[in-house]
Formats: sequence, structure tokens, C-alpha cells
Amino acid sequence: MKRTRTPNVRWLFAIPVLALLGSTAFGGGADAAPAAQAGVSCAWERLDRGEDREQHSLVPLPGVGVLAYGGVQRTSRGATIQDDVHTLDLVGSPGGAWSVLNAGGSSAGKRAEHIAVLRPRDGGASQVVVYGGVDALESIGGGGGGTFTWRSPLTAGGGVALSRLGTFAPLGVVRKGFRLDVDAQGGAWTAFDPEGTSVALADAAAIYWPAEDALLVHGGRTKEEVTSVTNDLHLVTLGDSPTWSKLDVAGGPTDRFAHSAIYDAAGDRMVLFGGTRDWKAGLDDVYALDLSGGVDGLAWTKLEPTGRAPSRRFDHAAAWHPTLRWMVVFGGTRDGNRALSDAFVLDVSTDTPTWAPLDASGASPAASRGPAAAYSADSDALVFFGGQDRGTTRRDSWALRCTIPATPTPTEAPITATPTPEPATETPTPEPATETPTDVPATNTPQPPTETPTPEPPPAIYLPWGEREAG
Repeated sequence: MKRTRTPNVRWLFAIPVLALLGSTAFGGGADAAPAAQAGVSCAWERLDRGEDREQHSLVPLPGVGVLAYGGVQRTSRGATIQDDVHTLDLVGSPGGAWSVLNAGGSSAGKRAEHIAVLRPRDGGASQVVVYGGVDALESIGGGGGGTFTWRSPLTAGGGVALSRLGTFAPLGVVRKGFRLDVDAQGGAWTAFDPEGTSVALADAAAIYWPAEDALLVHGGRTKEEVTSVTNDLHLVTLGDSPTWSKLDVAGGPTDRFAHSAIYDAAGDRMVLFGGTRDWKAGLDDVYALDLSGGVDGLAWTKLEPTGRAPSRRFDHAAAWHPTLRWMVVFGGTRDGNRALSDAFVLDVSTDTPTWAPLDASGASPAASRGPAAAYSADSDALVFFGGQDRGTTRRDSWALRCTIPATPTPTEAPITATPTPEPATETPTPEPATETPTDVPATNTPQPPTETPTPEPPPAIYLPWGEREAG
């Protein structure tokens, strides 16, 4: 069933309707789009290229576009973790323009596989909150290409396990938290250490929870080895005195890392998808954490979406489109080797969520593992950046713009319906109706009835006969 929507003044771009016909990697055909896509057109747009990067973070930056921090960069000399901050301007430059953000203070330093969220502040200021991640790599030689292996230093050169970092082993998982306050002039880092038993985490999934001014963090690894994978749920408050607490909520997802999470404000919930337990096989389940009852009323639900679901995957990118209420998933890998190039939409705007391949026009991003994604409200676009395939990091940036028809028929129906009663009142012509009763009481009305019986002509006719008889 086609779902209708009213126009939104936040849409800044008009994209022509160019629906893909046939089957492609990004969907196509009548059975490819969820119900919401029936009235929505989407298009990929190539943006300015940034630095080669994977396992980094991308967050919205109001008034600018998006902000990227950290990640792994591969060159001919090897792979290194970065500590730089870049912004992609989507307001002043329609095609996007990357630039370095100069940030002072106590920096979070080199970081990959970390958590990063936007924390809105009073007065329109922005704060990026970063927690955990990996801060260093060690080259162990061998492998490369499509074979990703690493040997944990904690196992003294023990068994070989699959890893997203190829022939480079992570040396340490970090438990530190940092805030980056951003303004037009630049940024300033400050460290924070929450009260409570905080833990080191890498590859966890997290959202910012506005009602509690807190981070909700799920899963991840507490060490380098896959045996440290967890399904714990943590709450990190971000006020003047930050706190860390572990939450016990039954019925949640299994142990996993390298999964994705979005915050559905309209549904007041966190939605999780995918991930892996061992770097060898991806997951494809979907869970929702109901936030409407506050911290004490949190409740997990396993969602069972209809439609055509994406394949099992991890190391993918996911971003939330708040107007359409879509979770858009792109890329990743099924087994730690081959990167994926497909994109899917999870439409949660109805009681029963629906999966479907993304139906979008234009050239699309290449296969990518470990990309990052964020929604920019200023340009009303989902931005996807970076990743890697076969050991080569990417620097591509893409915008996915989706638009709803500007003049949907449901809104025009009441507008055209309102003028119709006006002519309807004119057609009854009450004036002639009032004229006929006014003629009835008028003095002219008795004259016609007396003329119709014509009593006078009969005597006029019979009088001559009377006169003749008398004569």
C-alpha cells in the first residue's frame, strides 16, 4: 500500500524521479522498494574526495555537514591509525568540500574502531563524544590482498584469526572518553573519565540518548581477541559529572561486534543490525530497545521485518533518515574477505518494519568494508565515506538524497474540495426560490387566477342569446 506524506520544508534539494528498472546491485523493479519508496525518489551523488580511511567515525556537524575523525590509513609502507579531524562542508559547497579542523586541548589521539556521536549543546553549539577504540597497530608480516589475518600479541604468537585490519594486529583497546567542542573557529578536546566501572571497548555500537543526555553502548570487544566479545549494555551519562553503569535488560541481542545502531526518535528506540562474533561470519538479525519507559523501563524486542533482507554482514555503515524513518545499510562483508557494494533500506515507519534493496538512480559507491555514514540535516542527505576493499583504503564520499513529491495528491484533495462547496451553494439558486414565494403573497398573484377561470366571457356570450329570446 502506498504510504502518503505531507511535504517537509526541510527538503532543500529537488531530485528528478529516476527509478531504476530491472535488477541491479542497488535494487530495482516494482518488488524492490518498500512501501515508503513508492512515493520517494532517491539518487546517489559523488562528493569531494577525502583522505584514505577505514574504521573511522563520521558524525553530523550542524551548520556545516559532517565531521570525520581517526581511522586506519593504508599506504605502500603499511597501515597506521590516524588522529586527524576533517569536516565536509555541504552548506557552502553543494558538491562538498573537505578541510582539516584544527583542534586543540587534550586530544583523543590515534583512534580506530571507536564510538563517536554528536551531542547537541545549548545555543546551537556542537560536541562530538568519543569513547574506546584501538590506538595502535603492529605489523606481523605475511598475508595481504584478500587474506586478512592477525596474530594477537597477547597469545604469544598463537593461533591465527581473521581480522578487518589485514596483517596488522591491534595493540590495545582503549577505555578513555573524550569530548570535542566544535565551533566556527575550530575545536577543543577535553578528556572525561566517568565514575563507575567503565570498560575498554572496541567495535561497539552506540547512540546518543537525548532524554537522558547519555550514551547507550552495546556489545563490542574488551580486548583484541574475539573471545572477549560481549553483549553488555552500558549507559554513559554526559553531564558535568559523567557516570558509567552496566544495565541488565533481558532478551537482547547475542554477543557481537562490528554491528550498527541508530536512534529512532519518533519510535523512541534504539535499533541494532548485524555484526559478527568471530570475524568469520556476519549476522542478519534486528533488535529494538524501547526507551519510552526511561532507564528503569528499557525493554528489548527482536524485530521480524518483512520483505527482502540484506545478507548477513558486519563492518558495514548505517545511517538514519529521520524524515523517512529509514535505516539505510551499505557495504560491509559477509565473511571478512570480500567487501559488499549493496545498500538496503529498513523502513520502520509502520507497525511491521520492511526490508528492501535501495532503489536509487545515478552511479553508486564501490564495494567497501569499514566505511562510515551520517545524516546531514543541513543538506538533507545521508553521507557515506571511506572504507576498504582487498587491502586498499578508499577516499570516496557519497551523498544519498531522497525526496518526497512536492505536491502529493492527499494534500491537494482537501484544497480542491473546499472550493466545491462554494459553487454548490450557488447552484441551488436560493434567490429564485425566494422569488417564487414573494410572488405568491403579491397582489399580482390573484389576478392570474381570476383570468384563468374566465367567468366574464360566458355572460358575454349568453347575454346576446338572452336578448334574442327576449326580443
